[in-house]
Amino acid sequence: MRSPSPEYVLKLAADIVAARKALDSLQTEWDALFSAADPAAPVSRKPVLGGTASRILEIINSNPKELYGVERLHGLLEDTERKPIESSLFNLNKAGKILRHSRGLYKSLSTAIETSEVTDADIEEVFKF
Repeated sequence: MRSPSPEYVLKLAADIVAARKALDSLQTEWDALFSAADPAAPVSRKPVLGGTASRILEIINSNPKELYGVERLHGLLEDTERKPIESSLFNLNKAGKILRHSRGLYKSLSTAIETSEVTDADIEEVFKF
């Protein structure tokens, strides 16, 4: 097999680069046309500052050793109905922001590992190679 000429290799490389750019452009156009119209596409929600979940997380993290249930939080958040509190507790637990202590009771993540339980030997063990 003979080796190709350098001019041919350069032309082929330029064609590949141009084709990739054209493909990227077409993919962007395709995504713009069909991504928003796709009902199966997952909807990304951002947390609302000052929303129910944010306020619940703030309350739970302000007293990390306390347990909180719907009734207790409903008393603290008088302007909020029970259902949004229940949903927020479920979603915060599922997102890993709080821990479910037992049925209907939740607590802060900061109580999961007490710093007094971690010794210098534990830390040294982690950093051994």
